[in-house]
Amino acid sequence: MRRLAGVIPLTATGALALVLCAVGYFLARKWLDMVVFMAAAVGVVLTALMIVLVLIAVLAVRSALRAERAPTPLRLETEAWQDTGFALPFSRWLPLVEVSWTWADARADICVERRGGLLVERALPRRRGWHDGVGRRITVRDVVALSGVSWEHRERASLHVLPSIGMLGRLTPLRRFAAGDDVSDPFGEPFGDRVDMRQYVRGDSPRMILWKVYARSRKLMVRIPERAVVPLPRACAYLVVAAADEPAAAMARVLVERSLLGNGWRFGVDGVGGFAESADPALRMICASGNLEPAEATGQGLEAFLAQASHDGYASCLLLLPPLETPALERVLHVCARAPMPVTCCLVVDGVETRPSAARRWERWLLQPESRPACPLEMVGALASRWPGHDLLLVDRLSGQVIEDLRGLATLKAAAR
Repeated sequence: MRRLAGVIPLTATGALALVLCAVGYFLARKWLDMVVFMAAAVGVVLTALMIVLVLIAVLAVRSALRAERAPTPLRLETEAWQDTGFALPFSRWLPLVEVSWTWADARADICVERRGGLLVERALPRRRGWHDGVGRRITVRDVVALSGVSWEHRERASLHVLPSIGMLGRLTPLRRFAAGDDVSDPFGEPFGDRVDMRQYVRGDSPRMILWKVYARSRKLMVRIPERAVVPLPRACAYLVVAAADEPAAAMARVLVERSLLGNGWRFGVDGVGGFAESADPALRMICASGNLEPAEATGQGLEAFLAQASHDGYASCLLLLPPLETPALERVLHVCARAPMPVTCCLVVDGVETRPSAARRWERWLLQPESRPACPLEMVGALASRWPGHDLLLVDRLSGQVIEDLRGLATLKAAAR
């Protein structure tokens, strides 16, 4: 049907209109009914006029698409309408014709806006992804849906869709992974009081010379500040892919872009081979994980990543978890329990409601629930019960809140039922 739509400039409505006009024409000739004859003639003329207008518009659009353009990489974020830079010149003088298109490959909502003599594309991606090109299904049709032509046009520009970070931009380096015994200002200078010393070199201030030491040892020594930050062993992070993993992917993006794990971090993703130790490769891995089937990728590669990271000297791992079904959660936690390093499970969700709901039963039945997703009670309780004695974190993308007492939250949730 799509191939026919690209060749025959008729819609199902237009074909039905032509059949009715043909039937009316033969009946009008048989019965000598001029009213039916004129109605059939008007229908045929109107359909033919729509076909001509649509064909003219198709020629204009195809001519604009054939114009030479330099492919530019396109970088978007989920959960926000953004201009993609794709536009088609379409004059207002061509009446009764509409031009629209959708994306064939990437999962996104498309809105076409008219700005002067241009049709400008705006996109709202629904899931992150990494695509080598953008395939568009372009449709030209008349306003009464009698005639229409559709075809596919592919642009070779690469498309990178990143997860929206929401309020996670407020996060500061996590204490258990950032370097230092006490990080009061993670963006300040890592120096303290001048209690250490070293040998004098040209350019040092004479005020810093330790004259008493010089009197005893005949060596010029100067005061230097002590290191106020004690480097801790390197940490790594791993993203588990699932159906509702956009908040967890956003958390991973913030970690790698701002190096919140400290120096010398490493990052891995379900279903994507290898690992990354710098921001750009890590972001590519986060985008590429959105192309995977969540049911097949969940937990794949976690055991090998932990073993390799432990062999390379990493001392701890931050596991970014989306809400998972019980079988998948047990499989992931089983791998973590056998890991050769401590693993901190970090559950990332959109929305955390810690207060019990005051709605009555009839209100829950009749009133529409809030569209904002809530923290899954089963996931919180399952983590608290199946991962005893280990570190647990809960991060809310909507508020940027980090809850470290996940077991206390699970107890509060259980009491509120």
